[in-house]
Amino acid sequence: MTHTESRFEMREAGNPVSEGWQDRLVEELLARSLVREDAARAAMREFRVTGDSVGAILVRNGFLAYKDLVDVILRINPERIVTEQVARSRIPAPLLDQHSIIIAAETIDDIFVSTLGDERIATALAEHYYPEKKVRAVAFFPDRVDEFVERISRTAAESASDESAATREEVLDRLLAQAIDVGASDIHIIPRLKSYTVMFRLLGVRHIVREGSLEEYLVMMAQAKDRSRMDLAEKRLPQDGGFQVEHENKLVDLRVASLPGADGEIMVIRILDPDRVRPRLESLGITRLDHWRRGINNMHGLCLICGPTGSGKTTTLNASIREMDRFKKAIYTVEDPVEYRIPYTGQVSTNAAIGLDFSRSVRAFMRADPDVIVLGEVRDAETARNAIKAADTGHLVLATLHTGSILGSLSRLRDLEVPPYELRFLLRAVLVQSLVRTTCRECGGSGKDKDGMTCQRCFGSGYGSRTVISECQSFVTEADVNRAISGERWWPEMAEDAVLKYRNGETTEAELRRVMETQVAPLLDACKPDGTESSGGG
Repeated sequence: MTHTESRFEMREAGNPVSEGWQDRLVEELLARSLVREDAARAAMREFRVTGDSVGAILVRNGFLAYKDLVDVILRINPERIVTEQVARSRIPAPLLDQHSIIIAAETIDDIFVSTLGDERIATALAEHYYPEKKVRAVAFFPDRVDEFVERISRTAAESASDESAATREEVLDRLLAQAIDVGASDIHIIPRLKSYTVMFRLLGVRHIVREGSLEEYLVMMAQAKDRSRMDLAEKRLPQDGGFQVEHENKLVDLRVASLPGADGEIMVIRILDPDRVRPRLESLGITRLDHWRRGINNMHGLCLICGPTGSGKTTTLNASIREMDRFKKAIYTVEDPVEYRIPYTGQVSTNAAIGLDFSRSVRAFMRADPDVIVLGEVRDAETARNAIKAADTGHLVLATLHTGSILGSLSRLRDLEVPPYELRFLLRAVLVQSLVRTTCRECGGSGKDKDGMTCQRCFGSGYGSRTVISECQSFVTEADVNRAISGERWWPEMAEDAVLKYRNGETTEAELRRVMETQVAPLLDACKPDGTESSGGG
C-alpha cells in the first residue's frame, strides 16, 4: 500500500480528517518507518472518536516510543514540542521564572529546554539539575512561559518536602507520586509497635523512604483500602484490590494487597507504570534472542518462559505480544490478574470466586477464533492439558512456568502429566530468565557524580537499571526435543550468561552472588572481569 492509498483510507468517505497537524505527523511517522500503516490507521480512527492526538494514541497503545515522537515533532514543527510541557521540574520555579525557561519535554536520556534569556544559563541550570540527561535546546514561545511557571509552582507546592505543611490525608498521594517519579515497582507499608515504615522496591531491592506515626498509618491504610474497594472493617484476612492515579498526564494502575500481621495490616502496592512496560524484546538483554523469536514466529506450538516470581516473565511476554501483528492475529491472554493493558488483544483476569480459572479460560478461548493464546501461568494438570490441546489444534501457545532451567521445565511438564511424546511435536522454544542490576552508566558504579555528590541517576546505589540473564533454546525438529527430554543439554546455562555479562562490565560480582550465589560461585572464582584465569577469589 502506498502512502497516498494509506492517506485515502485514513480519511474515509464521509468522515474526513483535516489536512493539518495530525496528517503531517502521520506522514512523517510512516516515512521514517516508525509505525506500521495498520497502527497509524487504527490511531486515526481513535483520534476521530476521542480527539486525543495521534501521537499520544500511538504511544499509549505501545506502537511508538515517546522518544521517537519527540524527535519527529522537533523535525516537522518544533513549536508543537512546547505543548508537551512537563508537569514537574527539578529546576525550582523561581529560577525558571527569573530566566524565562520552559522545560518542553523529558525522555529517559534527554531534557528539552527553551528560554528567552541567555541560553548558556538555561543549559547550565539544566545540566546541574539533570546531570544524567543530555540538554537539547528547542524554540521558545513567550506566550507559554507564564502558564508553565505557574503550573510548576503549583505542582511544587502540592508536593513540597516540608512534612509539617502536609496533612495526614496527603501522605498517601505524596508517597505514590514519589514512588512513580523514582521508578519504584512496589511500595511496602509495614506497621510496627510504635511506628510504621515505608519501603520502595527499586531495581528489585527494598529501601526505607519513610518512618511515620501509627496515627498517620491508620489514616493512610483507610484511604488505600477505600480507594481499592476493600472491606475497611476486615483486618483479619488478606484482601486484594486496586485503583488508578493520574500522574504526569497519564493513568497509572496500582495493585493493592493487604496481609494480617502481628502488629497490624501489612500493605503492598504494586505500581504498573505504562511508560515502563513497553520495552522492545531486543532491549531486555536476552542473549540468545534469535532462538526465542524463532519459537514465537511459528504458526502453532508451545513456547515457555520460565523463572521465579519477579524475574521479568510478564515483561517478556508483553514485549513478545507487542512484536506480533495484533491486527491480523487474534491474541487472547489469561492472567492473575491482568497487569498491563495491551490494545487490540483480548485479556482476561482469573476470578476464583466465580470459577474462572486458567483452564476454563483456555477452553473459552478455543471457541473464540484464536491465533495466539497466552497463559500467565501453568499451575495444574488440567491447564497444562488444555494448553497442549490448544497447541495441537493449530494455535501458538505462550505460557510461563516457575522453573530455573530448560531441562527443569520439561520435568515440570512431566509432573503436570504432559506425555513426552506430545511435547516432541509441539515444543518450539523455552526461555528461562532472571534479573540482575546493571552498573550505572552515569557514575560507573561508584554512586557519586563527578563532583563527589550522590549520583542523581542511580540515587547513590551504583546500579542504574536491570537486565535479563537467561538460557534459551529453540527446537526445530522432533530429534531436538528428544535430546532435551533425555536430559541432554547443548545450550549455555543461565549462570554462564550471568558471568558473561559480568565479564563484559554490565554488572558486578556482588550482584551476581546476591541473585544466584550457588550457581555462579564456581564460575566467578575461575575468572576475572577481563577474562583471564584466576587461581582463587573473584
